[in-house]
Amino acid sequence: MNESIPIWIKQATGLWSSGNGQDQYFYSAIDYLVKHNIIRSNNEK
Repeated sequence: MNESIPIWIKQATGLWSSGNGQDQYFYSAIDYLVKHNIIRSNNEK
């Protein structure tokens, strides 16, 4: 887990958390982070 979080993800999650972003962009950002092993999900098997 050495990768840093890309700026587009920081922007998408920032907008989402302030109520100005779309849910789909937030979900895509989280999916990207999980797929690239930047974060882990408790749902992984």
